[in-house]
Amino acid sequence: MVNIEMDKICLEFNYAVNEINRWYEKEDCKIFNIITIPYNTSRIFRELITLLVSSEKKVLYISNDEKANEDLIKYLRNVLGFKIYSILRNGKRSSENFLHFTTFDNIRFINDNYELIIYDDISAFSKQTKLEIQNSLDYLYKKTRKLLVYSIERIFNNCPILEIGNCCICRPFVEPRIITTRVNLNQDIPYLLYDYLKWFRKNNRKVIIHTPDKEKSESIYAYFNDVLNIASSIKLILFSNDDKKRINELLAIKDKPVMVITDIMGEVFEEIDDIDIIVYFADHKIFDYKKFIYMCGKVGKNKGLPGEVLLFSNEISQNMEMAKDLARVFNKFSWEKGLLR
Repeated sequence: MVNIEMDKICLEFNYAVNEINRWYEKEDCKIFNIITIPYNTSRIFRELITLLVSSEKKVLYISNDEKANEDLIKYLRNVLGFKIYSILRNGKRSSENFLHFTTFDNIRFINDNYELIIYDDISAFSKQTKLEIQNSLDYLYKKTRKLLVYSIERIFNNCPILEIGNCCICRPFVEPRIITTRVNLNQDIPYLLYDYLKWFRKNNRKVIIHTPDKEKSESIYAYFNDVLNIASSIKLILFSNDDKKRINELLAIKDKPVMVITDIMGEVFEEIDDIDIIVYFADHKIFDYKKFIYMCGKVGKNKGLPGEVLLFSNEISQNMEMAKDLARVFNKFSWEKGLLR
């Protein structure tokens, strides 16, 4: 069974690489949009990047987090045998190297022209809306001969797209579970959540509870701690921007259930494995469909069983529905390609 799954993954990986190379060879096709699940691999670009850099053609790789490039950089360093890349930060001008890495925040400082620009919105938690990405790509379009976009959705309508499945593991994409309640979430929790908390505790899970703001985080923490007395059986942590150095504390906790209540989203929790996610007040405007989808992608990376993403709210927002629909599209596509068990 393991060998069959690996064969499926290799076929999908090779399919993606071949389609990327085929697109690059087409003179009349400048933009290419690869659509896939969050946290899929960046290895599909290794072959093309190696070819261009070896031919002394400049490549710019843009992502949401510098750490997301580590695997790709390690491979290229091993293949090419020396440091062939530069990381552009804080508006610094590029070096003489042919491969440059940067993040979304530095796009406005880019002045050089490139043979290829890769905009990777997949490998790390995305902070940009679709409109922000479109505006960035409009600027980058004039800076390159070829522009490749790696995202969870179609960014432009007037360019070819390639849909690829998970090139890392044969597993369904986690679909968010929407749970609505008449309970005032500021003062109480739905009965159904008690059952989940019991399961989380029994299985020593790490649970991240996302809230819209710091005030709501403090309110929920006080209720869980003072009223429910959860801290007697679960490590309960209130986490804010000032606590980012405490990530090592979370990583060090083993074989004990942990519950983190926070208004922070994004890469700060990327290093924590085997987690479940609960979103309180999920109908709040701060939570858009992309945030939900990347949360689903995060729990889907669990080394053991995939985690859960539970969206608790009094109403169902359009973004909640869009996230569930998009997750189903991912699974339908992978099922049709034979990538799921």
